[in-house]
Amino acid sequence: MAQMPLRLSMARQERGKRCGMATSVLNTRKLSSRRVSAAKRRAHDLGLTPEEYLQKLIKDDLAISAKAKTTSFHELAAPFREALAGVGETELDRRVKAARAARRKRNSIR
Repeated sequence: MAQMPLRLSMARQERGKRCGMATSVLNTRKLSSRRVSAAKRRAHDLGLTPEEYLQKLIKDDLAISAKAKTTSFHELAAPFREALAGVGETELDRRVKAARAARRKRNSIR
């Protein structure tokens, strides 16, 4: 069964001014129907249309990319250093192994 492409409306901007809406078609044919359905469910869970959800994903990804380009690794890693302050290597290894085991278990159930 052929999938309907998700439509993505994006505001065009020219020199900082909104110039109207342009509609682009996002080709989802290469995505499995399971992933398209999951994206639609996630959008619904967030109270968004699929189009709004895709716009949010793109906006968030571009913001993260911009921050990564302008922020040092030391600054980006600060929350991890704070969260793991005082945790020894043995305990860190144990936590990583437990997280990996939990992920493997979740993935094997699917």
